[in-house]
Amino acid sequence: MRVFVIALKDFYQSLKKWQTFVFMLIMPPIFIIMFGKAFAGGGPTELPLLLISNQDQGVISTAMVEQLSASDGIRVELLGLGVDELQSALSDKQAAGAVLIVRGLDKQVVEIDDWSQVIWISGEDILQEIPARNVFERISKQMNAAAQFAKMSLDSNQKALNLITFETAFSEQIQNLTQAPVQIALNQTEEAPNPFSHPAPGMMLQFAIAGLTGVSAILVLEKSGLTEARLRMCSVPAWQVMLGHYLAICLLLGTQFFLLLAFGQIALGLDYLSAWASTLLISIGTILCIAAMGLLIGVISKTEEHTVVYAMLAMFVFSGLGGLWMPLETTGEAFQTIGYLTPLAWAMDGYQAILNSGAGISEIWSSLGVLLVYTMGFLLLTIVIYQRQKSRTH
Repeated sequence: MRVFVIALKDFYQSLKKWQTFVFMLIMPPIFIIMFGKAFAGGGPTELPLLLISNQDQGVISTAMVEQLSASDGIRVELLGLGVDELQSALSDKQAAGAVLIVRGLDKQVVEIDDWSQVIWISGEDILQEIPARNVFERISKQMNAAAQFAKMSLDSNQKALNLITFETAFSEQIQNLTQAPVQIALNQTEEAPNPFSHPAPGMMLQFAIAGLTGVSAILVLEKSGLTEARLRMCSVPAWQVMLGHYLAICLLLGTQFFLLLAFGQIALGLDYLSAWASTLLISIGTILCIAAMGLLIGVISKTEEHTVVYAMLAMFVFSGLGGLWMPLETTGEAFQTIGYLTPLAWAMDGYQAILNSGAGISEIWSSLGVLLVYTMGFLLLTIVIYQRQKSRTH
């Protein structure tokens, strides 16, 4: 009962601080709309251009090129170029991306189920690349499915698997698998991607950290005002005091997330509810992680100014490295590696998977697991520091 009293007291005190409303409820929608308009940018006047160089000319590569060329969501230009030439052509033609199909694809698929001969090369404009790559990935999945069914049909009919028998079986399967499913997928690409799908969760996470300046300052005020000492004199265990503070931060963040997710769903057309269970789990994991970070900031801070400095530092570092401002996939490999050392990169991955493909629970487990590991790490560090501070005061 004491834990909930402390939590409600902190929650009420937080609501009286101007930082709470500015950083958690006022600034996020403003920045979401601003970044969303920037991402929209008026949009391209033409469909994204996809360059294709088919060096293989086998049955799989030919079918893939035909399906890509038939897409209404992209423009296709066929070129007989290598990797270096394609990369130059990407810049010269301002293409969304390029597909290079190296010789020997059919043989590699038949023998070891290896698709590494199909190479995607990213363009410079992420807004054009996303729809083009979506079409490419959907058709690639169709080709893979047709190849697997071709092998299964040969096995069920007790026919030997070789290039000749595979090509015949694949040609039969491609007709059954691609017509209806691919047409549905291609039709979906006619709709422009929602420009708020990245900034909405990104700004929500960024300002969740910024809002910690107010709630973390409450811990500092209690330490400096001896409120915490009086609680201990009243036989309130230290763990109950800290748990109460932690629950208050979770409650405040939960309120913020609920309102901003509802804003995204209703006002921005973001479909969080298509995978509501995944949205709920990734939100809970993120709230627990950021709340643990806020508790740590409150414990290590000696003044209110310190809470502002630490919270702002965490906000800029985790936002910049974690891909909250721009997708990590548009950055270099080294930057991505560093980015995924931060917890918010995994939170963004979870939200992006939900918004872009309606990811189920099984698809966001890795993100959720990393967030919980960071939560435990922040809490453990908080406990160690808090115990040392207590031992010094006695």
